[in-house]
Amino acid sequence: MVVLGRDILGEETATVLARLRPYTAGELQAIRRLADERGRGVVFAPGGPYKDEWKELADAHGWRNFCTTYRMNVCPPTDNKPFFFNMNRLTQIGENTASAAPADPSQILMLTLGILVALSWRRSCFLWGLHATEHGPPSDR
Repeated sequence: MVVLGRDILGEETATVLARLRPYTAGELQAIRRLADERGRGVVFAPGGPYKDEWKELADAHGWRNFCTTYRMNVCPPTDNKPFFFNMNRLTQIGENTASAAPADPSQILMLTLGILVALSWRRSCFLWGLHATEHGPPSDR
């Protein structure tokens, strides 16, 4: 089951409720009631409803197909790919994504690294210039 809500900053959140044995009809009813009272409702549950992106999951031919074709990387983390909260795919770096954040953290990181490289290069050129001034031009021998 997936229940929508909002965090303390007003951003929309989705909470996944999962367990090994199926929910009973009474449990499903209680969760739906609480989700309507305290959250923004249920968007994915056994028997429906299937709303928003969660409808794509319900319509997919298995969860693996969904996680590999969805616009963000929502596949489960593994030992080879342990970063669950880095959901952008490598091919998406530099793209303008629809997000509430003013800038993508990977874009900020790339800009910061570019500035550091430029400043380091400028400093190196300055220091080489000082070294050449102190020791003069190389003499012909």
